[in-house]
Amino acid sequence: MNGHFPRTENGGAINKGISDILNKILAVNERDLDCVVQPGVSRKQLNDYLRDNNEYRAITRNLLHLGGHITYTPTAITVILDTPAPPRLARAVAMLLDEINTAPPRIPGDTRPITYQLATA
Repeated sequence: MNGHFPRTENGGAINKGISDILNKILAVNERDLDCVVQPGVSRKQLNDYLRDNNEYRAITRNLLHLGGHITYTPTAITVILDTPAPPRLARAVAMLLDEINTAPPRIPGDTRPITYQLATA
């Protein structure tokens, strides 16, 4: 494992001040079985995160791996995401995108709304 730190007597290898500040899990790639974490993330914190059965967070993590494409027109920007395979996840993502589209975000300095949709089969 890259970035491995040896254990110390009290079980931690990092200065407590750093672990209080730099303690975020930045990315988890379940397909490649790797992750990117800040130096203060403990093994317990990472294991708890991976065991998390919170459906909202699970859907959000899955969204980070969806493919798709972006269409630009003079009046709008449309993000089309590939539809997730599990029907339950596809419905949840569709509901999330509907909620986002109620007040579409915009790129600063660009008046076009950004809308999101799932690709149709």
